[in-house]
Amino acid sequence: MSQYSNEFRGSRILVVDDDWDVGATLCDLMQMNGYNTSYSASANAALDYLKKNDVDLVVSDVRMPGTDGFEFCQLARTFWGNEFIPIILLTGNEAEFEMVKGLDSGADDFIMKPPQPAELFAKIRALLRLRSLHLKNKEQAELLSKWNKDLEGRVQIQVDELHRLERFKRYFSPRVAEIIVGDDFETRIGTHRREITSLFIDLRGFTAFAEVASPDDVMRVLNEFYSVVGGIAMSHNATVGSLTGDGMMFFFNDPVEIPNHRLEAVCVAVEIRSKVRELTTKWKALGYRLGFGIGLAEGQATIGGLGFNAYWTYTVVGSTVNLAARLCAEARDGEILVSDRFRSSLGGCVKVEPCGIRSFKGFSGGIVVFNITDVIVRSSAA
Repeated sequence: MSQYSNEFRGSRILVVDDDWDVGATLCDLMQMNGYNTSYSASANAALDYLKKNDVDLVVSDVRMPGTDGFEFCQLARTFWGNEFIPIILLTGNEAEFEMVKGLDSGADDFIMKPPQPAELFAKIRALLRLRSLHLKNKEQAELLSKWNKDLEGRVQIQVDELHRLERFKRYFSPRVAEIIVGDDFETRIGTHRREITSLFIDLRGFTAFAEVASPDDVMRVLNEFYSVVGGIAMSHNATVGSLTGDGMMFFFNDPVEIPNHRLEAVCVAVEIRSKVRELTTKWKALGYRLGFGIGLAEGQATIGGLGFNAYWTYTVVGSTVNLAARLCAEARDGEILVSDRFRSSLGGCVKVEPCGIRSFKGFSGGIVVFNITDVIVRSSAA
C-alpha cells in the first residue's frame, strides 16, 4: 500500500521524457500509488498519443531534443481547446525566467529533478482536484445547456399552442378554442348526442340587394353582419355551426356546458336583435333595404366533425337544427320565433306574443309559435 494518500486512484497520467530510465522510474512510482500511467519518449510521440487517448494529467520534461516541453505545452493546449488537463513540467533549472516561460506556455506547475515523491504526489493530487472540479463544472454546464434546450422546446410548444389558440379563436369562442387545443380534445368534441339550443339568423332582402350592389358593398355588409352577430354569440360561449351567405347558425351547450343554455341563447338573440337593428338603420341610410329574422329551437342533436379530406368543421345536425332554421325563415323582420315547447321551458323568464300555428316542412302537424319580445330574467351563464 502506498504511503501517500490517493483520492484519485485510477487517474490516467502520461509521462513524457526522452530519458527512458527517468520516465520508467516515474511510471513505476505512480503505478505503485494507484495511477494508470503511460509513457512517451518525445513531445511528438506524446501529442500523437493524446490524439487517440484521454488523460487526466501530464508530467513532462522541459529539456528534450526537437520539440521541448515549452512547445509541447503550447501544442497540447491548442489541441485540447477549452478542456482543462493539468501539465507539470520537470526541470533541472531553478531560474525564474524558465518557470515564467513555462507558465506562459501552458504549464500548471513545476517540479525539480530529481522529483521528491512527497512533493510530486502532493502536486499531482492538487492538480487532479482542479481537474475534477473542471469536469464537474463541464458536466453541470452540459446539463444546464440540456435543460435550457428542453425549456426552449417547452416554451416553443407553448408559443405554438398560443398561436394555434389564436387561430382557433377566429372560428370558435375563446373557451371552445381552449378545449380544442387542450388535452381532452378527442373526448370533448368527438361525435356524440347532446341537448343543445340552436340559433339561426339570416338577412331579409339580401338576394335583391346583392344583385344591384357592388361586390365591395356586398362584402362590407356581410362582414359587418358577421362581426356584430359573431362577436355577441362567441362572448356567450356559443359555437359556430355554419356560415351560409347571409345566414349564420350557432349552438349552445357544446362543447362548453351552459347550465341554462335555452335562456342564454334567448339573451343572445335579444342582444343580437338590438345590435343588428342598429346596423339595418345604418344600411337604410345608405339605401340598402335589409332586415333580419331569428329562430331558436332546443332538443337532442348529433354533434361532431363534418367534412372531407382537409376541410372539416365542428357542427350539429338533427331536427332541432332544422326547426330553428324553419322558424328563422318564417320570422318577419326583427322577430325571434320559438315553439310553444321552447317558450314553456323558459318558465316565464321572457315576454312573448303569439304568432299562431304554423306548419313546417319535415314536421308533422302544426306548431304553436311565439315571438320573444323581451327577457324578464337574464341568464347568469357565460
